[in-house]
Amino acid sequence: FPIQKFLQSQSIVAPSAYISTATLFVHLLLSWVAVYKLGMGLLGASLVLSFSWWIIVVAQFLYIVMSERCRETWKGFSVQAFSGLPSFFKLSAASAVMLCLEFWYYQIVVLLAGLLENPELALDSLSICMTIVGWVFMISIGFNAAISVRVSNELGAGNPKSAAFSVIIV
Repeated sequence: FPIQKFLQSQSIVAPSAYISTATLFVHLLLSWVAVYKLGMGLLGASLVLSFSWWIIVVAQFLYIVMSERCRETWKGFSVQAFSGLPSFFKLSAASAVMLCLEFWYYQIVVLLAGLLENPELALDSLSICMTIVGWVFMISIGFNAAISVRVSNELGAGNPKSAAFSVIIV
């Protein structure tokens, strides 16, 4: 997500959309091969999912490094980039704990559902519910991205009143 936020803050959203779309098709193909042709089942699907996430990260990083649009905004790594890490870690520790607890919560719920009387039905029902919850959260994440981009662009242009107004509009 940091690479996406870097691009979004500059109103560069099309490359992420193209990369995600291309990765979706690669993911579908590789999932089919891993699950059905190689017979890897759930392990194959999990490996392909992880690989797909890395494709997106690497492709977006390559876009930043190689594109003309990002040449002036990212000059590469420097020692100065790491100067504020202690204070950054202090600020991000609570967020990291929250994300870990969220992931662990879902994993614990899956394990507990597997202990129920009819685990196959329970896990199928849980999967449907988690998918619906994921879709609902995607709506809020989409608004989050739109608001972040709009506010950062307005603040970057020196328009704090427009930034506050754009939060109300979006």
